[in-house]
Amino acid sequence: MTLTVSDQLRRFLRSIAPRNAYLALSESLDALYGVSRLGWNGYRHLRSLMSGGGVSGQRLEAVTPSTLAHPIYIRPGSSDAQEIVHTAVRQVYAHWLPRRPVEVVVDAGAYIGDTTAWYLTRFPEARVIAVEPDPENFELLQTNCKPYGERANLVQAALWSKETTLHLQAASKRDAVTVSDGGGHFACRGVSLTTLMQMYDLAAIDLLKCDIEGAEVEVFSEGCDEWLSRTRCMVVETHGDICLQVVNRAARRHGFSHRPFRFLHFFHR
Repeated sequence: MTLTVSDQLRRFLRSIAPRNAYLALSESLDALYGVSRLGWNGYRHLRSLMSGGGVSGQRLEAVTPSTLAHPIYIRPGSSDAQEIVHTAVRQVYAHWLPRRPVEVVVDAGAYIGDTTAWYLTRFPEARVIAVEPDPENFELLQTNCKPYGERANLVQAALWSKETTLHLQAASKRDAVTVSDGGGHFACRGVSLTTLMQMYDLAAIDLLKCDIEGAEVEVFSEGCDEWLSRTRCMVVETHGDICLQVVNRAARRHGFSHRPFRFLHFFHR
């Protein structure tokens, strides 16, 4: 595991600085990047949407970061705006990208399409298979990916180790779901990466982005060797030490190197 100098500094500051001071510094960096990607008025608008922005009901609001080819729609007062800060403003997924050509990206836990749109913009030669189980999120994913046409392949399902039916429980944040034993908030299809590769006739995956709220344990355990052997690069948000151990163990078995950055873990061959 290799830490960058900037991440070492970030961890050091976090360990010694008072929490309020560290959060203030983080917000200042968000603002610096935000103004550069959205302009002053655009970033103020995005910040206002974090608390609702005075908009009521189900109305969607569009924001247009320079890092995306098309505007993206978000729900005022939800966690959508903060996710845009991570993906399109701070561009946390831009670290240690695979060498081009990048032709196939799988976005597991695609949420409203912010990462999908970012990858489609960053790699204009690629298509993205975006997997998202939550019905409300998936509806917005469809809206946000429509301008990218056939390059965006959308699957309403949860990534799992095999084909099954899952019962998911929505958490307080709209971007978080957990698997329940039954009688969950909604039932959805569970789909494996092997099945996705068969569905879309994929010989290989250039980049797998995985943010699946703890299901990493299942996905990187049973039957993962078949698709891992044909995957070039991964970026995984793990949820707890056990998840990280399981992912690390599977990745090492296939010769991936590991680099953490903030809350993400990058794996390259």
